[in-house]
Amino acid sequence: MKKIYYYISLLTILLVTSCQQQEIVSEAPALKSGEYRFTVNIPEPRIATRAMGDTPATDLPLHVLVFDENGFFVANQLATVNSFDGTKGTYTVQLPPSDRARVLHFVLGDVEFGDYVPDDSETSIFSQLTVTNGTDAYWQRITVNNIQDGMTLPEVTLIRNFAKIVVSKELEQLEVLGYAIVRETTEGTVAPYAGTDEALGTNGGFATFNLPAEQESTVYEQFTSLNPGFGGNNAGSVDETVPQEADFTNTPKYVYERNQDEASRPAFVLVRAQYNGGAYYYKLDLVETDPSTYITTYLNLYRNFQYTIRITSVSGVGYDTPQEAIDAVASNNIGASVEVSEVNTIQDGKNELYVSETDLLVVTSDEVTIDYEYREGIDEGEGTLANDKVKIFAVGGSGEDGLNPNAVASFTYSDGVLSITPPASLPALMEEQEFIVTTPSGLSRRILLRVHEPFRFRVVDCTDNIPRVTGSDVALTIGLPENMPTSAFPLTLDIEPERKSIYPDVTRNRIPVESEGNQTFSYQATISYNEYRTQNGTFTFYFKTNMASSATQITVTNPYFLNENNTARFVNEGDMHYSFINVRLASEGNGDFSTVDDLFTFNTYKTGAKKITLSFTLHEQGDGYTSDGSTHPVVEIYGNFMNWAKAEPSTGTFEVDPDGDGIHYTPGDPYGVQSITFTITEDLATGRFQLESYDHGTAIVEYTTPPCTVRFQYVHGNYIPQTDYVPSNATISLYSDRDYQNHVADYTVGNNGEITIRSFVGFELTSTLYFRYSTGSGYRATNYDGEATVQSLISSPQTITLKEGY
Repeated sequence: MKKIYYYISLLTILLVTSCQQQEIVSEAPALKSGEYRFTVNIPEPRIATRAMGDTPATDLPLHVLVFDENGFFVANQLATVNSFDGTKGTYTVQLPPSDRARVLHFVLGDVEFGDYVPDDSETSIFSQLTVTNGTDAYWQRITVNNIQDGMTLPEVTLIRNFAKIVVSKELEQLEVLGYAIVRETTEGTVAPYAGTDEALGTNGGFATFNLPAEQESTVYEQFTSLNPGFGGNNAGSVDETVPQEADFTNTPKYVYERNQDEASRPAFVLVRAQYNGGAYYYKLDLVETDPSTYITTYLNLYRNFQYTIRITSVSGVGYDTPQEAIDAVASNNIGASVEVSEVNTIQDGKNELYVSETDLLVVTSDEVTIDYEYREGIDEGEGTLANDKVKIFAVGGSGEDGLNPNAVASFTYSDGVLSITPPASLPALMEEQEFIVTTPSGLSRRILLRVHEPFRFRVVDCTDNIPRVTGSDVALTIGLPENMPTSAFPLTLDIEPERKSIYPDVTRNRIPVESEGNQTFSYQATISYNEYRTQNGTFTFYFKTNMASSATQITVTNPYFLNENNTARFVNEGDMHYSFINVRLASEGNGDFSTVDDLFTFNTYKTGAKKITLSFTLHEQGDGYTSDGSTHPVVEIYGNFMNWAKAEPSTGTFEVDPDGDGIHYTPGDPYGVQSITFTITEDLATGRFQLESYDHGTAIVEYTTPPCTVRFQYVHGNYIPQTDYVPSNATISLYSDRDYQNHVADYTVGNNGEITIRSFVGFELTSTLYFRYSTGSGYRATNYDGEATVQSLISSPQTITLKEGY
């Protein structure tokens, strides 16, 4: 289906409140001191398919919650119903008198309130107050100057906490047999608490529904303009139940409010229809398309709104079962659907849109070109090229044209090519620009462009002097810059020796060979973001020589990096070459060292200010070393998180490396045990010491914090939720952001839902980590999400409950 129109209207219930005697029905008792009476006007009731409906039941309780002028709780009073005839009711409520301003919240419905105290506030109460299982609630907030006998309360319009969805059609050949809503939420907040946006301050942080009487824009546009930043409240979990045949009815559907435009699994409508002699199922997203730009966007399911979907055409048969329709892309949203957001080519049966890139990183000011192709009529062959009908827009930037000037200077598009010019001065911090490629058919693609100045290698170095012996060890160290974005990974480093005199040591690392013609080849090492994080951006790759005279230069390149400070060279000099002996780490009372793993493990995560001692031996008597009276060659010591200037050698002297990454140590006695104590500068430190000397091979010894075991359970099911441990051998993914875009690592689940996090390096104690467990794949994927701070994870054993994401 490609022509589907949405009509959105605002639903209201009018609650008239007053203490004037002439507005009270004659049967009502006389008011006592401190009592106030109000009249409820309610439209004619309609039959609904569930508890929620156009009008509330006649016996719902009404509470008035009173707050002081600062928003702190004063009282929760239950109103007494005096009369009710189905459309109008009269209530009386006792309110505590006050000569100061008061905030009144009117709540109609079967709502379970807590035992509130004066420290509770509007925010703490109403941001958490919910109803579930189809229970409806009605709410409004007003402010009065005081509460005194004889005062008059203003009219109050109650706001439903649910949306209404209606499907209609204007086609003779299509008969709608019924429709159902999929992925609605199981709970709804009573009040539309919207947060602390300054634009919402006049209503205490709650969304307002007092729309202008006459406006050219739609009520949806008016509401979003009046409540900037409010995308709707999510509560409970997402109901993934597959509708059965009995669920498909032609009566209006009522659903709790939920955010859609930022949802990973938005709600949609499933229609059962008779078409061309058969009964089929069609999936429809709740979206709207701008007729001038062709941009399709998801509509948030705001409370108190009615969404009317009018079907005006159908392009063919649907799906045979509800599950098949659910698994497919929505008929009216093929281009913008989140299920196909990263696909380069999309079709709707008649048209096809292709873009060559959907996500790319740019590190130069050179023009970037992205190809696109739009074809119409592909149901009759190859179709007709219609690139002239394509429109491309920049979105998300601060400029009026949607451009982010820090990422893009300008762009043009024509004849199937989008040309983007980055700024002349590239940003030191990552900047982003999004483009939308749109077509008249509604097919669209989003392109994300990330812009950053070229990265620079922090260090590229290797063992300086290699023995003139075939099979000798060569260690190549590569240091990447700090704060690289996750989008740059996985990162492939091209390692090319000038002479083909070395090859990877397969016992220590596996580095594929990439051929470049008959005579040239290089080695390609791929690094994940988690490896970058846990190794502090420093990597050592191990090679062996395949000839005696092996001296050569090694160049490391990557398209994201400048070709500078990216070479290392070793020579073949001297007859003797030595190894560092008994390289050890110690920290008294703070952990243990494993000689098998060359690893010191702290017994604490609070490593800041802890002392750690590096010890090693350069030579043993009789190893052939002969001093010519000069000092021993300098030992270069590099590492992480150390106060190098405060190093404390027990023998020898040192100078801080010019780059500040280590020290240059000169031993006093080349035969004695060398011992140097360092002070760690940060908590959660995990790192290494790397030792190099002209007549020695490279030695590496590491230190880390204790491993942390975390247990995961997940809530699944629908109206009867079930909690189980995440199954063994499943994958828990770790992200550093609440949008689940910056992927850090994957962990394999063991018994009882447990994973082991080896290190928190790269995070702070206050950092929040975001975890995701996914079931299914593609359209059928379901994400269960949860979060925890590093501090909470290391303080005590944790069980994190993952819930289905929105």
